[in-house]
Amino acid sequence: MSRDSLVRIEFKLDCIIRALQDKGLMLRDLPSIEGINSDFCPVCESPIKVVADFESETPVYKCGCRLPITIVPGIRALIPARDTNGIERPKEEVSSDPPPAGDRDR
Repeated sequence: MSRDSLVRIEFKLDCIIRALQDKGLMLRDLPSIEGINSDFCPVCESPIKVVADFESETPVYKCGCRLPITIVPGIRALIPARDTNGIERPKEEVSSDPPPAGDRDR
């Protein structure tokens, strides 16, 4: 997800929170975000943890909620490449083995 997408989502959440507060349907004084690690998820009721993902250099919100699908890291390398017409073409394999010895200029 791009940073622009995250900014748009955060803005929309801010708008929803303000609308709920204006209608008296939500607390005026929200708890400090620093207390998030001692809070519980309102959906799955498990403890919330914010952990560092050093590969992506981002904080990650973790609780007991699970998405309905899982994406395996690196799966893209196993999917055949497609040209601009949507036709599959085999990926070129890169070998770390040295080329075979012999007369290759025939």
